[in-house]
Amino acid sequence: MAAMTDEEDQVPIDPTSGRRADWTMDLLREIREQAVDPSYAVVTQAETRAAQADRRHDQDDHGKPAPHTQENGSTASDQDTPPAAPDRRRRRRLHVGTIAVLLIAGLGLGTAWRTTALQQPVTAAERGDLVRRVEAAQAHQADQQRQISELEGEVHRMRVRAGTWSAAAEHQSKQADAAAVSKVSGPGVKITVDDSKASSEEGRLTDTDLRQVVNGLWGSGAEAIAINDRRLSSKTAIRTAGSAITVNYASISAPYVIKVIGPAQTLPGQFAQTDGGTILQYHSDNFRVRYQMETLDALTLPESHNVSVSYSEPR
Repeated sequence: MAAMTDEEDQVPIDPTSGRRADWTMDLLREIREQAVDPSYAVVTQAETRAAQADRRHDQDDHGKPAPHTQENGSTASDQDTPPAAPDRRRRRRLHVGTIAVLLIAGLGLGTAWRTTALQQPVTAAERGDLVRRVEAAQAHQADQQRQISELEGEVHRMRVRAGTWSAAAEHQSKQADAAAVSKVSGPGVKITVDDSKASSEEGRLTDTDLRQVVNGLWGSGAEAIAINDRRLSSKTAIRTAGSAITVNYASISAPYVIKVIGPAQTLPGQFAQTDGGTILQYHSDNFRVRYQMETLDALTLPESHNVSVSYSEPR
């Protein structure tokens, strides 16, 4: 018997069962023909139509004719224009962010520069005002000291003319010299001490070393002493402030020139036997500290600017 065929697909029909010969393939055929869920397909088609409508609306707003719609629902512009790449949008956002950061940084730098530029004239004016005040105070102090020296000299001359100079007045003059309230002249020695050229702590003199030298000079018969033209008195303090040595609270630096009025013939030998002379010789031998001593027939030491008078009153 000739097998029957399905007129639609020309597929043979099984005579015994009356089914198509490929009835076992129905499931695979259904999966192939309906690979997408019907609901999902409907939603996808609706979104596609909405996107096409928005695109046509945008083109109409710009005065362009709506693109021709193909049979499959797509337009000619959809087929000709590729979709925008996601990385292109990311690059655009990156560029915008970079520009914004640069603008903010530029604004901050401009503001800082403007603030600094406005503050500089004020700072310079304040510094100049302080310098002028300090210079005026120093000039006033120097003028006062000059007047004091002139008045003391005038008093001395008046006493001599009046014939009141006596042993007591001479003793008072010597005490005034020791107190460093007036200038003093006479023979003596000059000691120049300088730190070692090597950059070592041992090769630098300290305030303790200078105090020992000064004490040794007083013990050797010195009548008046000045370090770097700073007159020493019984109230003089030799100390260290930071990395500098101060005499009468004024900073001094090496080389230290020590002028001494006293017996020029015997003072050097006596000083060498004191602790001050020993410490200088030790630093010279071991740490290359440089010093030399010379005798002079005439020296003049200035008065001290750090002398105050103290007195008591009976009750």
